[in-house]
Amino acid sequence: MLLHIIRVIFILLEVLILFNLLIVVHELGHFLAARWRGLYIEKFGVWFGKPLWKKTINGVQYSLGSLPFGGFVALPQLAPMDIIEGKADIDRAKLPKISALDKIIVAIAGPLFSLLLALCFAAIVWAVGHPVSEASWDVVRSEGDKIAVKFQRDGAVQTVWVEPYKAETRGWRRKSVRQLLIYPAETPIIDKVEPNTPAAAAGLRSGDIVRGFNQTPIYNPIALLEYISKHPNDALVLHVERAGAKFDVPVKPTLLPTAGEMKPRIGIQWDTTGKVSIQHPNPIEQDRSHLLSAFPKRTRLATGAVVQRHSKCEPGDFEHVTDSSARWRPHCAGAHRIGTAQTGEHARAGGRADQLRGGDHRLHALYHVLRCAGSAVCQKKT
Repeated sequence: MLLHIIRVIFILLEVLILFNLLIVVHELGHFLAARWRGLYIEKFGVWFGKPLWKKTINGVQYSLGSLPFGGFVALPQLAPMDIIEGKADIDRAKLPKISALDKIIVAIAGPLFSLLLALCFAAIVWAVGHPVSEASWDVVRSEGDKIAVKFQRDGAVQTVWVEPYKAETRGWRRKSVRQLLIYPAETPIIDKVEPNTPAAAAGLRSGDIVRGFNQTPIYNPIALLEYISKHPNDALVLHVERAGAKFDVPVKPTLLPTAGEMKPRIGIQWDTTGKVSIQHPNPIEQDRSHLLSAFPKRTRLATGAVVQRHSKCEPGDFEHVTDSSARWRPHCAGAHRIGTAQTGEHARAGGRADQLRGGDHRLHALYHVLRCAGSAVCQKKT
């Protein structure tokens, strides 16, 4: 609970900082353009409300307010403050008139500085890079009643047409997006082994990779979770990889407290990020990615769930999605592997998929600070 509160506070601080930065930089553009064109500048302030500090320098009153909600620049020749404040601090009739060109330059300078700020952030992301989870899928455009899913299995490329699933919504809730009910593949890495559990007794450690169980490879931790939930009394053998060495670990599930109730588990908390790589998209690629994700008709592939349970796709397949015009594109850089199809309780409307996958974007800490985003992390337990 405490961590959740801290996380919410951190996100609110992110929003507040970015909001103020965007506005102050925008107003700074107006201010500098006004000085360049020789306009009379009455005030330049950061934040509003009762001033915590103010000082007049070269005829301009600079101030720091008490309400952190942006900033302002007072330009009587361009935008009379008496219209907003109900009073005039200076007789505007005594000020020299300015040309239409000066007005245009000062007006455009604000949006121009906002654009330059975005380009600066994009350049930082390009130079520094941002972490990308191996299971981070995207939102893709889709228009038809069915979606063409192109996948690769055993070296052969196949295409199937999938009818998307759309969860029902009631009342004031926002309409659901269409979903293809599968999970992306991600490396099943153990994040934490709970004490006094079968996993701890078997010698499993944080950082171990579970490649499969009972001679069956797995492509997503959900596969093991669902097997245990369906076979709570069956012992199983985990195929584990640690520091390059591979070995088998026998373990038997037992009832453990989980979200206020007892459920069959072995006592593992999974690393929701999987393997992480650093990508360096240039500004054009970043803008293209955001523009493509803004299309009105789309099918969700990433956070939350994904291909119909009766489709021909199977775990381990590589897949891409095409739109109804058969102009296919990767929904992310490179191909992605299907982890497991959603079945049972995971296929319910708004079911556990959003909770299980909701943590992926928390990886992009720097990226989201720069791109005005953030989300909470949720643990998967087995």
